Amino acid sequence: MSLSLLIGATALGADYQGAGFVLRKIEEQSAKKPAAETTNETSQLQKALADFSKTVALLPAAGAAKGWLELVDRYSRISQHPGRNPDPFAMQLTSTELMAALPPPAAWSELSKAIAARPAVKGNAEIREIGLKLLAATLTGDGAARTRDIGILQEKAGNGNPQSVYFYRSVLEQISEAMLATLDDPDAVLKSLERRLTPANNRGMQQLRIPNLVSLVGTQKAEVFLRRALQQDLVIDIEGENETSRLAQKLALELIDGLKKPQWSLVSSLDAIELYEAMDKRFGQPKEKPLAAPVPGLPDLPDLSSLYESEHDYGKLQAQSYYLLGLISKERTKEAVTVAKKLGKQSQAYMLQSGLKALERAGYARALDDFFYELLSQDPTLSYWDEYVQLAAKAGQTDRMLKLARATAARQDLPRAKTTALHQTLYRAFLASGQTEEGVQEMRRLIELGDKNSRSNGAETAGQLGLALARIGVLSKRPEWTDEGIRVALKSMAESEDGDASSWQGESLATSLAIILLELQRGPEAEGVLTDALSRNVKSSSSRQDYNWNQGGPSQQTLAALASLYHGANRRADVITLLDQAPYWGAKDLAEIHDNPWGMQMGRSHHSGSGVSLRYVAASAMAGVGRKAEAHTINNAILDGEPGSDRGYELLIELGGDSILARLDELFARDPFEERPLIWKAELLRRANKLEEAEKTVRQAISIDPSDGEQGPGDRLRAYAVLADIREARGDKKEAEIFRGAVRAIRLAENADRYYEAGLLKLAVQMYEDSLKQFADAYCIQSRLAVQLAELGRHEEAEAHYRRAYELMPDSFGRVESHCFGCERAFEGQRAQSMAEKIFTELAVKTPDKPQVHYLLGYLRKEQERHAEALPHFQTAVKLDPDYLNAWKELDSLADHIRLPAKERDRIAFNMLRLDPLQRHARVSLGKVSDLAGLWNAIEAGQKRRPPVVSTLYPLPASRAALEESGKAANESMRRQRMYSSYRSMSGESDEMTPARAISETPFVRVAAELFAGNNGSLAEE
Repeated sequence: MSLSLLIGATALGADYQGAGFVLRKIEEQSAKKPAAETTNETSQLQKALADFSKTVALLPAAGAAKGWLELVDRYSRISQHPGRNPDPFAMQLTSTELMAALPPPAAWSELSKAIAARPAVKGNAEIREIGLKLLAATLTGDGAARTRDIGILQEKAGNGNPQSVYFYRSVLEQISEAMLATLDDPDAVLKSLERRLTPANNRGMQQLRIPNLVSLVGTQKAEVFLRRALQQDLVIDIEGENETSRLAQKLALELIDGLKKPQWSLVSSLDAIELYEAMDKRFGQPKEKPLAAPVPGLPDLPDLSSLYESEHDYGKLQAQSYYLLGLISKERTKEAVTVAKKLGKQSQAYMLQSGLKALERAGYARALDDFFYELLSQDPTLSYWDEYVQLAAKAGQTDRMLKLARATAARQDLPRAKTTALHQTLYRAFLASGQTEEGVQEMRRLIELGDKNSRSNGAETAGQLGLALARIGVLSKRPEWTDEGIRVALKSMAESEDGDASSWQGESLATSLAIILLELQRGPEAEGVLTDALSRNVKSSSSRQDYNWNQGGPSQQTLAALASLYHGANRRADVITLLDQAPYWGAKDLAEIHDNPWGMQMGRSHHSGSGVSLRYVAASAMAGVGRKAEAHTINNAILDGEPGSDRGYELLIELGGDSILARLDELFARDPFEERPLIWKAELLRRANKLEEAEKTVRQAISIDPSDGEQGPGDRLRAYAVLADIREARGDKKEAEIFRGAVRAIRLAENADRYYEAGLLKLAVQMYEDSLKQFADAYCIQSRLAVQLAELGRHEEAEAHYRRAYELMPDSFGRVESHCFGCERAFEGQRAQSMAEKIFTELAVKTPDKPQVHYLLGYLRKEQERHAEALPHFQTAVKLDPDYLNAWKELDSLADHIRLPAKERDRIAFNMLRLDPLQRHARVSLGKVSDLAGLWNAIEAGQKRRPPVVSTLYPLPASRAALEESGKAANESMRRQRMYSSYRSMSGESDEMTPARAISETPFVRVAAELFAGNNGSLAEE
């Protein structure tokens, strides 16, 4: 449907065209070309690995070891000859897949024997065998064997051609990193670091990563090592800002004349001004030179001076950012302006972000505001306007900032790109300060500047600005702005019809516009927008012959949005038509489509809750036409995969049946930190007039996560709504009204969130204040309001709300507290932290046995980057409550900053896995686990709670036919599942985590896998 047709249809007030019309329209504009289907050794081995992993636990130990090694050898043959995989649509093999089939601990001893018995080989094959031996030694805990294997690698690193030497040294560097991560003996860690300082071992190294040595071996030993390291031809990289980094700063300044390289990374705090100036004077501009001088008896390595130069430049720019902020803190404004101008001209203003936060926390917001005002008054072309706008608000100097920005934007001598950036700054500043009319005028000027300039400088496009204007019109009840914004967005999409409209960005624009239209009850227009977007994408994909829709790309997302649109319009038959007849899903079954943000947004509005998934849309449609069995099948998969989905529970109750309570109990038993099954069980019990049992159940749900912050608008504090109904039914209307007041307050605050997201900050603050009139004891509203008042520079008012938020927090946090929107920065800034310190300390004295108080003290120390002081607070919290999952989670995160004994790291990891075996609420740092057999067993025990894996939910016949016609059906399902599993693993959604995959993420195993499973064919045979 073209833009003109859409507008015409809108003008006539046409009804929905329907899914059949949409699909016919798209089919007319697209063509499909079949491709030959292929099979290859890669896909065959992928299947063999998947089959072996399912049966390996049932095999005798020797058989399991033999079978896995045979797969390793097949993998090696294929990886050495990648040309044997001719199918361009098949994913390449990875070592992760090979490790996923690793036998269990019961077979590790036999595996070690089988590896030791393998015949000796030479050349690249020897690399594989060394890796296998290193794996066996790591799995069986044979420290002597691992030391021997590492010695072989060290020997090889000193001989051979340059490529092989460089490869082995890289491996040894990774082994050193693994030792630093897992070794329990501090002296062993120090010796490992010292070995890397010898010329024979550090040749070719670029960096030396150093942990917090002071906490490991004490100041005296750390100083001896740092003195030696600082005089090597290496860049020092210290993990975090801690005692070791501060000691290194001091020593670098003392040893400045003996430094072989500038150590810019040590300039990482506001008090490193003197060190920066000394290094700048000592080194000036870098000279071209290799990373390391030749060592007698070793071959020359490639000249890496260009790499050194880029590292040097980046490091110095980062150091300059801290230097600049340090100058500001010392009130050396003239010098700070000079440095800032240099940084700005090099387009490196983004590097100030972390330093700005540190300076703000130190209480220098007003000084920063004065500095930026002076700087941009002198040179408005610098790239600091965004930073200045934020600081001006925090310093209460918005009027001065707006005056300067308005005068600058009116200048005729500035580049167009800079004018665009200034109008961006102005419109956001006007909106934030409540001057909405002025903000809209600036948005119009930006739209007039056009898309071309916006794309070149990263500014918002006309289409994006149109959407923003439409949203502001909706919120401000200005329909003329809404209509204007919609017209701008439609025009932008129409003009880009032959450009990027089929890209992810174009699809997101179309879907976002459809959401606004749907909220305005202009569903047929939304249908037209999505039809147009889908048609263009399918046509574009067909012309490129890449079948982007087969890869779960934008077309799949737009189809999901269209289905959600029909769901919202109660057009169930159209939903089913899309599922049955659309060939663009890129999947054979609904089970292969995993929910995405585009589809979920379409069902979401301020009044409709947290949004709907495609699976829910499908299940709801089936239920609506009486196909209850299919609805049950899909909805069970929803609740297994998304146990926090209120929509899924609503549908479960709607479908009815005698097993609902049993199903809710099953879901809670699987994940006792997910409160939703209890909430809906309480609702069912209330409806059955079992009020006492219902109240007990819902109060248990509230105790798990009182703030309920992870739920979306419309669903948060659902437990309090249920409890209010129960209390009223039991005759306590007064208490029921209190709970209903809490829910009303949250709903008002959620509406304020929409204003905040649209940039209407001042209006949002007023709405947060109004919400507190409904219920003043909601910590999250108090916290939101405090943060936003501080943003506007109203610090005195903010303090009162910070104080109340901190007082309420201990009773608002459960074992898995989830921060609500806007509460994440509740401890940001010196004022807030000082107040939190006072309140939490007092509470610890009054209620020493309350674990949440100690947790909050630890959390505060962590935010203050005082990690060593945070440790005892979190330890006290888990001592008082061994099932306090979030406290264990924070202990785990502290291991990134302070050294914990191996047994303590394992204890933390195994407790987290005990409490949250599917890792839905807390991700364990597997890289720091030493007891691999214990890790395997802990993950395996948790897998018993894992929901069943479903491969079929609802067939997509037209999409399946399209896949088969394109020739990809044989590979698509496996490829899609592998991609999704990889995504879930990277994102921490670890229902997909198996014991073998967990083992593969530990440091020594990763190095071993790189040796025996990496493609090392580029190395010359020795």
